[in-house]
Amino acid sequence: NNNNVKETTSSENKHAGIKSTFSSKSKSRKKGKVGLLKPPAGMEEEWKLALWARMEKLETILRAWALRIWNLQRVLAKKRDPSTHVRFADQVAAYALKQWKQNRHIETVYTPDDGPETVYQRYWRLMCEEAQNQYERATKASPFIRTVLGVQYYPKLRRLQRIMLARINQSTANKSVPPVGGSALERRQLLHSLTPYLS
Repeated sequence: NNNNVKETTSSENKHAGIKSTFSSKSKSRKKGKVGLLKPPAGMEEEWKLALWARMEKLETILRAWALRIWNLQRVLAKKRDPSTHVRFADQVAAYALKQWKQNRHIETVYTPDDGPETVYQRYWRLMCEEAQNQYERATKASPFIRTVLGVQYYPKLRRLQRIMLARINQSTANKSVPPVGGSALERRQLLHSLTPYLS
């Protein structure tokens, strides 16, 4: 029923831990201090290595969450509403389309032309949008981050993205529901999240 759908999507609206995944633990930077975060003289290489280590850790976390949401989708695809006998996955897709129509003024890579949004697709879109927001904040706070990830390490960053998608696809292949991680839409959304590093 609608309550079941709303409960499912309300948990998604919390971004399934997305914001906590991207949120910084550092509280030392004062508001309004834009572009001041940079390594001390002689520490640039150490900062680069530390920054890249964090990006690799982030990839691991995002991949783990993607697989969790995909497993949730597997369950919803099998279970049906006892009163209407409609699959919960179909109810969630219909609710997601309704939400998109109400918020179509918000810029997003997804459109209904891409087909009904599954639970996983909704998560993936929200994750990529939140990633873009957090990357934009990071680049505004530090030209150093923009230079490293947008220029010096950008090929490595794109390769890391491709590896993440390949691992997700491999982990979800040959199951009872279609695999994820291999669609053009997923690649497009993930690539779009890196826009702040190139602007």
